[in-house]
Amino acid sequence: MGYDEESLSDGSSTASSYSEKPAADAKSGKTKTDDQGRTLRPIGGHTPMEILAGGIAGASVATSAAAMLLNPVNVVFAAGGLSW
Repeated sequence: MGYDEESLSDGSSTASSYSEKPAADAKSGKTKTDDQGRTLRPIGGHTPMEILAGGIAGASVATSAAAMLLNPVNVVFAAGGLSW
């Protein structure tokens, strides 16, 4: 999924591909608009790259915690603390 040249050249948003339902303000219930008066649409959840990065970060913390348990040396604690 990426940007096409046409949407980049005319400044239009690709957000409409996420949902057809306009975003409503939770307090007032009114539809939100941008500076040009176009309705804003909700964006998707997490991208696959965000999920992958989160998984790698979680694995880093888990292996650091395991290293601290298996080899309780100050240098391991220092390195493990950097991953938190």
